[in-house]
Amino acid sequence: MTISVRKADFSEIFKIRDLASVTIPTSYQNNLTTEQIDYLEDFLYAQQTLADSEQSKQVFLIASLDGKDCAYGSFTKEGPDLFHLQKIFVNPDDQKKGLGSALFKALLQEISNEHPEPCDIELNINHHNQGLKFYEKMGMKEVRIVNFDIGNGFIFTQKVLAIKN
Repeated sequence: MTISVRKADFSEIFKIRDLASVTIPTSYQNNLTTEQIDYLEDFLYAQQTLADSEQSKQVFLIASLDGKDCAYGSFTKEGPDLFHLQKIFVNPDDQKKGLGSALFKALLQEISNEHPEPCDIELNINHHNQGLKFYEKMGMKEVRIVNFDIGNGFIFTQKVLAIKN
């Protein structure tokens, strides 16, 4: 099995949206209602939202396994020495094959390329999310709890994990 990770360009928005339609429902099925998952998908992956992400300098990476796109992740710069991992999602059929780890390491490397000085990298995650153990295994530590209002009456209580880069 060969894993490769590449920086996505704007023309790959539809690939990211297609991956999201498979990964998001599975990732949140034990934490959110169907209505909340549908709203979250629309909120994060509508074409205009993805276009806005391009304008806001959100960087997307796509991971492939034997040439098939199976995972994606992204980050944004939040401050002079602060970056935020927006998401890492792996197709459920391709989990436990090293894609998440490869993508996580590639995201940190991409941040280092953009910002060679030491910085903090944070990530928000629901405390029931199955990815929590993965991020902790990758060295991230809880630094605080926040409430995140995504609109439409949906408020997520999330842990903020951080790692130094």
